[in-house]
Amino acid sequence: MTHNILAHNILAHNILVLGSGAREHALIEHVRKSSFINMIHVYPGNDGMKRDKVQIINIFKTIEVEQFNQYIVTYCKSNDIEMVIVGSEQYLVNGISDILNDYKIKCFGPSQKASQIEGSKIFSKDFYEQT
Repeated sequence: MTHNILAHNILAHNILVLGSGAREHALIEHVRKSSFINMIHVYPGNDGMKRDKVQIINIFKTIEVEQFNQYIVTYCKSNDIEMVIVGSEQYLVNGISDILNDYKIKCFGPSQKASQIEGSKIFSKDFYEQT
């Protein structure tokens, strides 16, 4: 009985995947098999992802990092997105996980500070030399 109550509480979630490469496409392929997922949104996505019946987000103009991060928060709130999966390290380096956490939106990805190891070769080299 407890299992059914838990399953009901987590059923039909909307998620957002950030990225457009093979890694993100593989994540979408696996996540969409879950019966707990209602809709998968993706930005920026690619043509192959359109076949997977995901909602591709379009931003028609170039915007600054801070505006982009705020746009994603607004999009998540207005589309009932409960979790964001960040595939591209550039979004992480730009602090998307930190701002999502500030707004209580679950994010699968490290903080801006932690993502520097992946996103900056100079930071990584200095870090590894110190340890």
